[in-house]
Amino acid sequence: MNEAIDKAGGCLETAPAEDFHSRYRRILTEGELECPAAPPTNSDGKRAAQSKSRKLFERLRDFETEALRLMTDLLVAFTNNRVENDLRMTTVQQKISGCHRSSECAQIFARICSYLSTCQERAIHATEAAQSLIPLTAP
Repeated sequence: MNEAIDKAGGCLETAPAEDFHSRYRRILTEGELECPAAPPTNSDGKRAAQSKSRKLFERLRDFETEALRLMTDLLVAFTNNRVENDLRMTTVQQKISGCHRSSECAQIFARICSYLSTCQERAIHATEAAQSLIPLTAP
């Protein structure tokens, strides 16, 4: 599949994309048999909870277009690793110090993280990015 995507310039053409959509639907049909829905109510008359696997199945079924959008839209990444990496800095900071002392500090931290993330995306080293922020003055 990677070869086909590379040949297509990052997106699949209509025919191969439709082939993957058809395969996806067949898998969902099999998934319906493997992971049936819980009855609408249990013996107490209360609404029965769905299993985690059933909830995942329903989301994949209900949001098929969104799940497969990466095949036809260059702006959609294959994974959400970039988002997770962007959030990781904030999570680590919270674990270390517990919280920011003020909302202004939190905004400054978020701004710095955003700047560094953008620099990383553009292949600019963090040290070079930080140095570019400091104006050079002649003595």
